[in-house]
Amino acid sequence: MPWAPCATAQLLETEVDTRGTWLVTFGAAVQCAPTVADGAVAIAGYPVGQPNGVLRGIRAFATADPGTTRSFGAPTALLGTAGDYGVCVLNSTTDRIACAWVTVVAGRPTWTAPIPVTDPRVDKGVRSTGSVPGDGPGGNCGTCF
Repeated sequence: MPWAPCATAQLLETEVDTRGTWLVTFGAAVQCAPTVADGAVAIAGYPVGQPNGVLRGIRAFATADPGTTRSFGAPTALLGTAGDYGVCVLNSTTDRIACAWVTVVAGRPTWTAPIPVTDPRVDKGVRSTGSVPGDGPGGNCGTCF
């Protein structure tokens, strides 16, 4: 699966998932020209104090048409883990297209707000927990959440 060469995104809110185990940040990405077949974006979490973010999911666009929207929910943190977390949508391992800051108190999200993609809390590298676009089949769930 290749990276989408052009996309915009919004991160909207954070909620507890239906199983009660993850805090999930919801949003949407919109593909713009130029496009590629099966283009994808990824979502990364950036815990405070960590040297890198973690890619937590790949979301592919259904078509290569400009304007195609891909809604998503992305795992941000395990439930009950209080703290602050950056969340970004990327269209390569180095290009963040939208970011938000999530504050979690007593295991519940209390605040989600957009931040610049250059904010020092998220302006760092990412590591993958599975495959990323371009890797082919792998261990990353493209349809989870």
